Amino acid sequence: MKTFVPGFALFLLLSGMVQYAQAFQDYPSLMRKDIVTIKDGRFTAQEFMLLSYYDGSTVQVKISASSPVEIMSRDFFVSFFSSNAIILLLAMLEEAGGELPDIREIDELIGDPDITINFVMTRIGVQTQVITFDSRENFTMSWEEFFYY
Repeated sequence: MKTFVPGFALFLLLSGMVQYAQAFQDYPSLMRKDIVTIKDGRFTAQEFMLLSYYDGSTVQVKISASSPVEIMSRDFFVSFFSSNAIILLLAMLEEAGGELPDIREIDELIGDPDITINFVMTRIGVQTQVITFDSRENFTMSWEEFFYY
């Protein structure tokens, strides 16, 4: 099962990238867009996604991350944010069952998000917050647990 989720996430990510590239003609500006900002000594990143189902329903997702700049490189921050966000989102969709939606990145939300995923990184670990309309869950893990377990 552990191998399936990352492999499936990679497949969906790559197929989504192909669809996104076909739909988005101004790819040079997309490639120049910064994912990360640095403000007040912290890396921050934020993405918004729109999940569209075949029955016409949609779900908006806000994914964000923050970390003090002195504890990790910008590259590690981007890698952690982007890979863990999509893996967590896909795991949530798999757990919910049913069809997999079309996933598109959007520039901004239309109103409030239906799902919010926050990664708050510190010197000793990371807390992942998942907030939906009816629940809020926090998952905390030390860096040692993250890398070795």
